[in-house]
Amino acid sequence: MSNRSLMFIVTIVFFMLSGLGHADGSCWRTCQNETEALCRDGDWSQAFQRGKEAVKLARKNYGASHLNTAKSLEKLGDICAAWGKLQQSNLFLEEALRIRSGIHGECHPSVIKLLTMMAGNFSLHRENDRAEELYRKALQLADKEIWGQSSYAAPALEGLARLDLNRGQTSSAESLYQRALAAYEMGSKYVPGLSLCEARCLLALADIKREKGDFRNARDLYEDAVHKYASASGPTSPMIALTYKRLADLHADKGMHSLALTYFQRSLGAHERTGLPEGLLTAATLAGMANLLKSKGQHDKAKNLYGNADKIYTRTGGFDRELATMVLTKERIWPAR
Repeated sequence: MSNRSLMFIVTIVFFMLSGLGHADGSCWRTCQNETEALCRDGDWSQAFQRGKEAVKLARKNYGASHLNTAKSLEKLGDICAAWGKLQQSNLFLEEALRIRSGIHGECHPSVIKLLTMMAGNFSLHRENDRAEELYRKALQLADKEIWGQSSYAAPALEGLARLDLNRGQTSSAESLYQRALAAYEMGSKYVPGLSLCEARCLLALADIKREKGDFRNARDLYEDAVHKYASASGPTSPMIALTYKRLADLHADKGMHSLALTYFQRSLGAHERTGLPEGLLTAATLAGMANLLKSKGQHDKAKNLYGNADKIYTRTGGFDRELATMVLTKERIWPAR
């Protein structure tokens, strides 16, 4: 066989193998895209099955320590967390963390993000000590690099703030929320989609100020939160209704009944724009309005509102499905990347 013929055969084989590799890569990308589409639809069971197939394809076509394998494992972890399977989520995230650390080093933003995700799962599972350990590790790694003042440090600060708040350590929680808010605001200059994170911190800070009796700062922070939620998710965000309800309660506490009624009505209007079914938030808003009307001697109107609130409480069985769904599918404690 001549050298020319040999070269021709080698070239053909090379292109055949390249084509196979490209086809295998296309299969993984297709599977990964289908998984993400199922996640957007909230079909967690099917998303989980498709996500497992994506992991298998990534391991087969790229290797067990490849970046694409880590991406598929992260998606599986995300699915399990949204599905309520927190321990299983962390198993996938831990494997992705090992791959990411080997590729990028431990101070990379993606590694910090994974640590924060795992800490969030531990927190939801009430393993607070383990959650705090991972949050602090994420923060320590972030502080080693330029990411220390960026949005990648902010979720760890926010997570620690939430833990302290649940422990009754209000002053510490307030300081951490302020640091998280500042980091999110700085990061928003470079990373899109952080307005929701800023709004979440503003709402938490407003609640703390209200608890301390600081009416003016609580009011301003609640108003800022409304604007941030509208900026992040548009006027149909369920959190706008919740924040207006908090503003109504704040004014009712101060005896400012007319303004309180205005905010209760804004809360109902904001909820109506969401298109969601009535839940406990709506019932609590109606009951709050009824209390104010009763105090003004408008007993018939109050009675009707109490009746409507009671019907919602009975229909929902005392469980706020509306807010539970929102927390699982809309709220995230890490910035998108």
